[in-house]
Amino acid sequence: MEKISTLTGVRAMAALWVFYFHLIKEKSFFLDFTYFIPLVKKGALGVDLFFILSGLVISYVYQSQFATFDSKKALNFLSLRIARIFPVHWFMLFACLVAFLVSVRLTGHFPEHADRYSLLSFVYNLFNVHAWGVLRDYTWNFPSWSVSAEWFAYLTFPFTAPFFIRLDKMYANVLVILLCLLVLFNFNTYVVATSPWYGLHFLVQILTEFSIGCCLFNLFKMQQGLSLQHKKAWDYVALGCIGLVIAMASFKVHSILIICVFPLLLLALSLANGWSQRFFGSRVMVHLGEISYSFYMVHGFINAIYEFILKKFPQIHLLPSALIILVLLSVVVLAAQGLYLLVEKPARGALKDWFKQHLDKRPIRLGSLVSNG
Repeated sequence: MEKISTLTGVRAMAALWVFYFHLIKEKSFFLDFTYFIPLVKKGALGVDLFFILSGLVISYVYQSQFATFDSKKALNFLSLRIARIFPVHWFMLFACLVAFLVSVRLTGHFPEHADRYSLLSFVYNLFNVHAWGVLRDYTWNFPSWSVSAEWFAYLTFPFTAPFFIRLDKMYANVLVILLCLLVLFNFNTYVVATSPWYGLHFLVQILTEFSIGCCLFNLFKMQQGLSLQHKKAWDYVALGCIGLVIAMASFKVHSILIICVFPLLLLALSLANGWSQRFFGSRVMVHLGEISYSFYMVHGFINAIYEFILKKFPQIHLLPSALIILVLLSVVVLAAQGLYLLVEKPARGALKDWFKQHLDKRPIRLGSLVSNG
């Protein structure tokens, strides 16, 4: 199936937004960029954007296979998802373990928030279930919480896809999107950190936003065959949405209201064929989008190394903020490129081949799928 290159570029933008958000902990970085601080402070929304985008892309590629539930197709789908996310996740998990042991060796004491690096949390991370309500905090390679949440959404997709396929009316998809936004708003508003339900907020976030993406794909299908003039009109919609997100972030509008703009933004970008295609579909943005998973998974690790170095050499802060950001961004991009070429891409290919070889040897029954799950 032909890729929508614009959406690949959007993945890069979402990853960069999250990267800058995590840098803002070092507030001196942004003293020279005062006007960008409000937008950067909303960078955590890059994950929300990615969750919605994930539902859209997964539906675009796989929805047609699940008009009815098929256990063999489900297992094949999940094997492809394992090959996609687990190699990099495991590599970075063990990289964090090595860094943790080296840090203890060099400093002679456990790092700050040592409880985040417990053996139990390592086991949860190993099986990629650490965002399923079993832990209440970020652990080990902290960006991986979203990968754990994504894995939960992948497990549910073969069962929920038949429902979304049957949503063949525009109003039905819009209503489901509004319902998901309402659930997300209420959970984020009323379920506070002290609530016993707080540990489930990652799952609520992924299930609502992934579902929004599934509905967006249905809306995308309904708009196929647009004239060139209509596609240019969607360009203006995309531009307006981007401007609205920037304005809302600048005026410190509630995050959930900004998330409400994302569905229209992604729908517009998937349908447009003008400036957005030239920018987000450019060679640079598409390449950054292709390595965005590795970028996202390695950036927290690089930031942690930088903070460790900064404690040893605090005079680094005397350097211009722009130079520090540029160096860190360059290091993360280079590390992501290496991780993509040496781990993500070859491991994905090897696992796909292994699964194809072994899953094709025997028929799969629903009972065996459930018992082995």
